Amino acid sequence: SLPAQPISVKTSRITFFAMCCGMATTASHPPARTTMVTAFLTPARGGGPTTHFVGPDDGPTIIAETIPIANSGDTIMLAAGTYLETINPMGKAIQFVGAGPSLTILDGMWANENQRIRCVVGETDGTTFSDLTVTGGYATRGGGAVLRSSSPVFNNVEFIDNDSTHSGGAFYMSNGAQPVFT
Repeated sequence: SLPAQPISVKTSRITFFAMCCGMATTASHPPARTTMVTAFLTPARGGGPTTHFVGPDDGPTIIAETIPIANSGDTIMLAAGTYLETINPMGKAIQFVGAGPSLTILDGMWANENQRIRCVVGETDGTTFSDLTVTGGYATRGGGAVLRSSSPVFNNVEFIDNDSTHSGGAFYMSNGAQPVFT
């Protein structure tokens, strides 16, 4: 069992940080039992991009809590499940990667002014969203996503059943936003 404070376990390739009680393992040493942990994987000394792994059982704002500690160039891997929060990359070139559109869902549950994705501070094509479904977003503008002065990339992202009271049910673009959809 892990202590309440974060710990660091060095392996030959990465440093493993565990942020909650559970079992820390490596691929060659599986746990005796399975416990969900919030894990932040970082390269061993020498820098470089970080891959952050999060799951919907890690808490109601796990993505929002991970973004401030992520740097441009990092990847946030979203495990299969439903997330009831908004992704706002805060201008960082972060890759958000789900397990597949039918498996990783950002659900706004039709709450007012509840866009699922907000890129409003100059995000570039270095900010990517892949393998997700965005649904249940509802806002004045851009129920699924609002894009202002930003040009993120959406790879294999499905916008389903999003709405707005003014414009842009699936997404709203302004101030020169030029997203790429593939």
